Amino acid sequence: MKSLIQLLTIAVAIFTATSVAFSQNNVKISIQGTLKDANGAAVDDGTREITFRLYPSSTGSTSSAIWEETANVQVVGGVYSHKLGSVATLLPSYFDTTLYVGIEVDGNELTPRTELTYAPYTLYTGYAGNGTPSGGMIPFAGPAYNVPDGWLVCDGRALSSSQYPTLYAAIGTAWGDGSTGAGATGSTDFNLPDMRGMFLRGWNDGSSNDPDAASRTASASGGNTGDMVGSFQGDQNKSHNHTMNSAGSHSHSYTDSRFDYGGSGNHLAPSGGSEGNKTDSKTTGTSGAHTHTINNSGGSEARPKNVSVVYIIKI
Repeated sequence: MKSLIQLLTIAVAIFTATSVAFSQNNVKISIQGTLKDANGAAVDDGTREITFRLYPSSTGSTSSAIWEETANVQVVGGVYSHKLGSVATLLPSYFDTTLYVGIEVDGNELTPRTELTYAPYTLYTGYAGNGTPSGGMIPFAGPAYNVPDGWLVCDGRALSSSQYPTLYAAIGTAWGDGSTGAGATGSTDFNLPDMRGMFLRGWNDGSSNDPDAASRTASASGGNTGDMVGSFQGDQNKSHNHTMNSAGSHSHSYTDSRFDYGGSGNHLAPSGGSEGNKTDSKTTGTSGAHTHTINNSGGSEARPKNVSVVYIIKI
């Protein structure tokens, strides 16, 4: 009964180190309180079902809660302890505004709600990545196993929106619907971008800079196609030709000088000889037609000079 139980104190403290909370994408906050009856005596020892809620306001109905979880909590000497986030996922992004804790015991929410202290809000400061929004993608110069907390490698894996609601709200199914890719299960419903071995290209947005934008395909099953963010385009060389005349049949004209000694037979003499010199104009045959064969050379793809990085995305 509400008249028999009073919430006298609530002490809020960060339970996990910020880095651990980020890496798990799940904050846990230790909360402790004392339950006493109307006469000020501690309630009986035992297990009680308690519902914890976070609200953006100190008043209002329970339906205005942005998060809640119900747990069986052990009470000893009227004192209970619980870790918020141990039952339902508690995201750092929730702490971008002032929050109030509501506690329901025996079906009744105790009043007044208690404002959280400043400490949990430091989680959001780190989570926000100094201004990097959820879904922001950057190159990371270190190995994948050193990716900072609060970021994921862009490897195309399938994720669940229930586990990463903020990231899902930012990118949706632009990169796939979660039905394929590493980790795909019946509960995964979106994919991370797969930037392994890929170059980035700005969204065409109806301009003429990407003339083949309409034919772009999905990066993964269920992803965006056409002139949309997340769509894929294979490698290609621009259409061109090499012009070459393969004719080549030709002749050469030349002058043959000779000296006529009289009698039968012709005897060649140097050009410009003395009296008696004779010259004849002659033409070579027209053979000489030919072709040129251009052999292919190069590697397995067309590419600029490049260095390798790990693309990562903000959770």
